[in-house]
Amino acid sequence: MFRTAARALVAALLISIATPAFAAENGAVPVAPTAAVAAAWAKEEKATSRKSTQALNALYASYGVLHGLDTYSTRQALDNGAREANPLMNNGTGQNLATKLVLAAATVGAVKLIAKKNKKAAVVAMVVLNGAMAAVVANNMKNAQR
Repeated sequence: MFRTAARALVAALLISIATPAFAAENGAVPVAPTAAVAAAWAKEEKATSRKSTQALNALYASYGVLHGLDTYSTRQALDNGAREANPLMNNGTGQNLATKLVLAAATVGAVKLIAKKNKKAAVVAMVVLNGAMAAVVANNMKNAQR
């Protein structure tokens, strides 16, 4: 089941960061017909950029919270007799926390690099990653209840 979920997550991430190809002559940029239209385009671009930045910041925060919940729920499940399936996380609480911190920071850093080129792709990637982490936390909670 984990491999299937991992494959789906990787496929969704690769699809979400793909940039669309547009037919244009040598990278031609559209020119506004009037100064008023140019000003409206600039205002719309600025508003869209601000909204996507706010959305990304909220998604980064929720990703961090989900990692915290994953650590807590994993600990609860282990205390109730479950076993850790991830070999990277079998070495104790300190190493688990360090591993989670490094992986979360690397993921956020990678998404920030994506956001520099395509903010919509970065938002989609974070939504997918948050969904995957939420599924992991739900599974851990189910195991902790057993």
